[in-house]
Amino acid sequence: MAAPAHRPQSACPPDDVVQAELAAEATAAAEREAAVCEAQCIAARADELQALCELGADPIGCRGIHVPGHTACLAHVADADRDAYLD
Repeated sequence: MAAPAHRPQSACPPDDVVQAELAAEATAAAEREAAVCEAQCIAARADELQALCELGADPIGCRGIHVPGHTACLAHVADADRDAYLD
């Protein structure tokens, strides 16, 4: 029986190295996706809170600078009311 022929060493890394790199890339992609999802949730909640404030319907009250006699904050009262408050 003849001895096995010597195969030249491949330029490609071994399968376990490739699998580890793929796993690391998948983990990093999942972390990026989670961060994007969290940022989208925060932005959506901020939009919701601003809409409630603009309508004077925020259940715990406006979180901005309170203008006496108004339910909306300084950023969302009418221009004339804001100007009067700031003068």
